[in-house]
Parts: sequence; C-alpha cells; structure tokens
Amino acid sequence: MTAFFKKKSAPILLWQDDAIIRSDFLGVDQILLHAQELSHAHANSLFSHKNNFLIERLNNNAKTLLQSNILLSQASLNGDQITPAAEWFIDNYYFMNAQIQNIKFDLPPSYYNDLPKISDGPFAHLPRVFEISWALVAQADSNIDPKTICLFLNAYQERSPLLIREIWALPTQLQIILIENLRRISVKICQNLKDREQANHLANTLLPDAHFNNTRILKTLSKIDTETLSSTFLVQFAHQLRGRDPQRDPAFLWLDGLLQEKGTDIEHLVHNELQEQSALNATIRNIITSMRLTRNLDWNTIVEKTSAVSKILFKYNNFSEMDLSTRNLYSKSIETIARGCPYSECEVADKAVSLAASASLAEHVAPRQSDPGYYLLAEGRPYFEAELQYHAPIGLKVESACRRCGITGYSLSVATLSLLLILIPLYLMSWSFISLYAVTFIILGFIPTTDVIVTCLNHFLLWAIKVSELPALELKRGVPTDLRTLVVVPTLLTRRSSIHAMVNRLEKHYLASRDGDIYFALLTDWTDSPTETRAGDWDILNVAIQEITRLNQTYPLEEAGQRFLLLHRKRQWSESEEKWIGWERKRGKLHELNRLLRNASDTSFINLSEQTIPHNVRYVVTVDSDTRLPHETVRRLVAKNCSPP
Repeated sequence: MTAFFKKKSAPILLWQDDAIIRSDFLGVDQILLHAQELSHAHANSLFSHKNNFLIERLNNNAKTLLQSNILLSQASLNGDQITPAAEWFIDNYYFMNAQIQNIKFDLPPSYYNDLPKISDGPFAHLPRVFEISWALVAQADSNIDPKTICLFLNAYQERSPLLIREIWALPTQLQIILIENLRRISVKICQNLKDREQANHLANTLLPDAHFNNTRILKTLSKIDTETLSSTFLVQFAHQLRGRDPQRDPAFLWLDGLLQEKGTDIEHLVHNELQEQSALNATIRNIITSMRLTRNLDWNTIVEKTSAVSKILFKYNNFSEMDLSTRNLYSKSIETIARGCPYSECEVADKAVSLAASASLAEHVAPRQSDPGYYLLAEGRPYFEAELQYHAPIGLKVESACRRCGITGYSLSVATLSLLLILIPLYLMSWSFISLYAVTFIILGFIPTTDVIVTCLNHFLLWAIKVSELPALELKRGVPTDLRTLVVVPTLLTRRSSIHAMVNRLEKHYLASRDGDIYFALLTDWTDSPTETRAGDWDILNVAIQEITRLNQTYPLEEAGQRFLLLHRKRQWSESEEKWIGWERKRGKLHELNRLLRNASDTSFINLSEQTIPHNVRYVVTVDSDTRLPHETVRRLVAKNCSPP
C-alpha cells in the first residue's frame, strides 16, 4: 500500500510546484558535472513501469493554456494593459496548442511505457530522459541549444549509456517540459493581471470618492490581508497614487508603512517588478523559439553524435559511408535484438562489429560477411540471433514465417483455406463429398470463396510483414569511378523530329543525374526493312550523330572521352520475320550492349568515328523512351545496388 501511494504522489508533488523552470546559469564544466551527477542518481531505473502521468499532465496543461488565452485575449480586447510576455503568449497560443497535439501523436503509450523510469526522488516513476530534459531546459532558461544537448548527453553516458529509444524520445520530452514551463508562466501572467485589476479596483473605490474621509480610508485599508498582497499589486497601487501627497494622504501612508514592514521601498519594489517582467518576457520568447527549433532540428545528427551504439558502429570504416536511413536500420536492428536477449545494446553492437572484423581477416569469405549489416539485416541474422540467445516476440516470428513461405506458401494457403471454407458447410449439412451436388457446390463456390480468402490473407500479411528500406551507400560525391554507370535509352530512328525529342530527353536525364561518373547513350536501330539498307538511313543517322555531338560540346568531360554516346546497330536478316531488323529488337540491343561493354568485337553495333566506349562500366540503367528520370534517381539506384549487406 505504501508503494502504491508513493507511486502516485511523486509526480503530483512535482506538478504542485508552480515555480518557473529556471536555474542559475551554469558554465560548461558545471553542466558536465551536473550531467554526471544525474547519471549517478539514475543508477537504479525501472524498465517496465506503466503509467500515464505525462499524458494526463499534458492534457491538464492544454486546458490551463486555453483558459489563460481566453482571459488574456479578453483583457486585450477590453483595452486593459497587458505585458509583452502576455502579448507573446496570445500571438503564439495556437502554435503551441498544435504542438501539444503533435506531442500526443509522437509519444504513443506503448513507446512511453517502454522508456526506463526513475525509481525514487521528485521524478520517481517518470522517464529518466524526462529529468534529463528538465535539467536542459532549466539550466538554459528554456533556450535549447543543440551543442549543449550533445555535451550534456555525452557527459551523462560516461557512466551509463542511454538506450536508442531514449535519445529519440528526447525532443518530445523537451517539448513536454517547454509546455509545462509555458503553463507556469501563463498562470503567473494571469495572476499578475488579476493583481493589477484588484489594485485598480481598490484605488478607484477609495480615491475618487469625496465621502471617503481619511478615517474611513484607513478603516477600509486595515481590513485588507497584507500577507496575500503581491509585489505586482503593490506596484500597481503605488502607480495609482501618483500625484497625491505622500506626507498626508492616508493611502500613501498605509502603503509606505506596509513596505517598511516588508523591509523594502517603492523604488526597490518597482525595480524588482520590472526585472521579473523582463525575465518572463525572455523566458516565454525562449520557449516559443525552442519549440520551433525542436520541431525543425535535425535530430538524426544529434542521435548519431550522442548514441553509444552509433559510436561503436562508426568504428567500422564503411559505416560512415552508408546513408542516413541505412545507419538507422542498423541501429533499429540492434535495438530490436537487445530487447529479446540478455545483452545490452552496446554489447550487441560490439558483437556485430567484432564478427565483421573477424570475417574481414578470414580467407575464402564473401566480402558481404565483413560488414556488420550482414549479421544485423541479411543472411547472417539467424546465426547472430542464435549467438546472442535472442528470443523474438510473436509478431516477428509470424513475420519471419511468412517471409520463409514465400509465394508457394501463399498459394497453398489460399487453396487450402478456400477448400476448408467450402467443405465446412458441406460437413454441417451432412452431404457426401463425392455426391453430384457436393461436387457442383465446390466447383461453383471455389472462385468466390478464393476471392474472400485472398482479401483476408492480404490484410493479414499487411499487418504481419513490415516493409523496410533497402540498405544503401550515401555516395556524397556522386557515383565514383569504380561504380561507373551507363544510362541507355533504347529507341528507333524514325523521323528527325523524334530524334530531336529523344536527344532533348537524354539531356534532361543528364541534368537530373549530374552527380558522378555517369554516361548517357541512345541505343538505336533503324526501322524494319525488306532490304539491308535503304535510302535515307544514313541521313537520319547523321542527324542523331550531330545532336549527340552538340550535347558533348555543351557538357564536355574534364578528361578525354564523351559523356553522351550514340550506339547504333545495323540490320540483320530475320528468318522468322522474313525481313531485315535489329537483331532481337530491344532485348537484343541490351544483350549486345552488355557484350560490347565486356570488350566483345563481334556485335552488330556500327563503329562510329570519334566515339569512345567507356571502360569498366559497373551498372547499366535502362530507361524507356517515354520515361523521365527524377532527380538523383541514378545515384540512389547505384547506392542501393552497391551496399555491402
């Protein structure tokens, strides 16, 4: 019973404190020391503690912010004096309210409950990354700085590494705390507004009324509970007393006596009030700015700079050459395996890197096995899971079984389930399976039953099998020489206008793929003919040659050679067609192109002068004549094909 009340009370005590989340300014050394102390305090963390404290508080904050917005907006419409901080709040309320909805979407209960929780202290039963975020917001007065985040997280992890999912939860936790701080500031702003209104009401009640003599004024003021009066009330009341005699006016004398009891004076009080208003204005400005920053910041970079798993993987040389999505695939795979085995995420990463390093030193081993991705994403995954004593959850087991069954298992499942669905009513009606009626029922019902089974099975597979991206290299500087690529467009030489159109399309392909060692070629044939040659063949070919020459002059290569090529074949006699055609048409062109790139000399391509075929072409990308290549598509295709895993 004690544990139950402790679990419930800790966050409630935290929420009852309405003080603005702000601490004294800390230097870099003090920030790092605080991070290490926080890590030491989090030595005992709970991993499976389900609660919805943060979501409940977020919903409560949304209601409070709405009430504050209504109150301050109404005051502004009424012409009441509002502070700059209140104006900041009114102008940005709808943005902050939208961020609350985004937070709810970004932090589903399943993800939140999977975060390690703190076992004791004021943040007990809240995620430890929540207290880390609280410290980051407090020490910076809500002014989030990516560099400080990286320094703080790296110092924290010197003792105990954070999980990958914790670092990814950091931006959402920061936003929750910024909303919490905005709520506290809005409450303060609204309270100050009410205090000023009360001071104005008191002054308007006492001072203009001639029937209020000094005795009655002092009697009225004596009934006020001075312990509850805020500095905002006193400053506003003093403002209303301007122009009155401080030596004889009873209200002024009452205010002066009250300030003497508090050990201050009006000048000091006004100075403190102005400082507080300036601080509120700065903090709310920082909250708005930081909220926008956390939504637009590249958190992938921060995660890679601070994740202990990423630092281990970066020890493998080729890991830095992978693109961002591939590096995320590696990290997610490690996170998944660590959840189902007795090893930590860092230990799983170390094991994958060590296996890859051992394979790179062994003889007669495929190059793919010297990459950690082979054990995390590819054929080496079963062996890796067995080494780590990994036990997959039921969902992953179902997905793995579906992948192993393939199209054969899919077809057998459809046929088997369809027959079962038909035979069940026959069995219930006690029909003989070999009777004429039963056979007719099975034949007529098989196709509609199959449609139902296919639809149900497809829905099941969409749930069971998760789609993931293919690994890829980043190729920051484009396609390198050792991955030289040729983009070809198979087509026919028919009319001059079509040749101009095809060359213009080839130019657009180049402009969309100007990144690296990529060549472009028209792969052409003459049209079919009853004779090997006919009038006008060479005229139309010369038009194509001139257009390709123009492209090479417009976009010259830095080294010798041509970027744009015209690969044209002569006609050959076809017994089946009984006419002269390009051998095997489009399929034959691609087949002969591959032989030509492998230095074959017996192809039907015409040897055009001043044209050099590039050597060591690794990939050929075939594009239809009516297709337009999107931007950087060729580089991305090459990056996917040359990825190690």
